[in-house]
Amino acid sequence: LRIVFSCYDIACYQNFMSGLAEKFIVTICQDFDQMFEILQYGKTDLVLVEVPQNKSAFLKSLKEFRQKDITTQIILVGDQMSQNDLITAFSMGVKDYFPEPVKTELLLERVRTIAKKIQNQT
Repeated sequence: LRIVFSCYDIACYQNFMSGLAEKFIVTICQDFDQMFEILQYGKTDLVLVEVPQNKSAFLKSLKEFRQKDITTQIILVGDQMSQNDLITAFSMGVKDYFPEPVKTELLLERVRTIAKKIQNQT
């Protein structure tokens, strides 16, 4: 299973990343624009995105991403999002949202559950 994780401060997610790296191939990028480029050029099964400060630009990019028929599953982590932004994100296919403080074990278990579903589909 291939995972792309877009985050600004990798040190905050060190324990989580260690848990991911035990079972998955993980590509790390520092912003969502770079993440969208990666997704266009290779097979990615799951995307984790640290919610950026500019949420409206992120949601606009997510909409463009979905319009290209890229159906990769997405989990959002980190910064607080308004209810309207979350509704918009979920309507565009975001599977889950983990606000700060992110509970590492819970997030790892969610990733494992999605990974099992993806592997059973192939």
